Amino acid sequence: MEVGQNIKKLREWKKYSPQYLAEGLGGSPETYAQYESGESDLSVPQIQQIATILEVSIAQIFEIDEKAIFNTYNVENSSDIGHNILRDSELLERIEWLYEARIEDLKKENDYLKGLLEKTLKT
Repeated sequence: MEVGQNIKKLREWKKYSPQYLAEGLGGSPETYAQYESGESDLSVPQIQQIATILEVSIAQIFEIDEKAIFNTYNVENSSDIGHNILRDSELLERIEWLYEARIEDLKKENDYLKGLLEKTLKT
């Protein structure tokens, strides 16, 4: 299942409207619909923001396991929460890639901001 389809399934499961997610992302319902349909790609920060809005983990966005999702919301403080999700090495590799991509983005942003600060201080 594709990420957009997973997001749609999670959104419907949470009984959120597409409009609600679009507003949470600061975009239009039309653009959001393109994310769910797979017509447009999501950036790492957008995926993180969607996970926050839907109150799910990034892992749950990448791989829907209804039983695991149900258990996550119905079993509190259990050491078993999400274990069936986290056993999938491919999923862990995807999450690792997302975090590495985010770190690289933050490094670039940091370098850019340092450059602006140095430029400002020289003036």
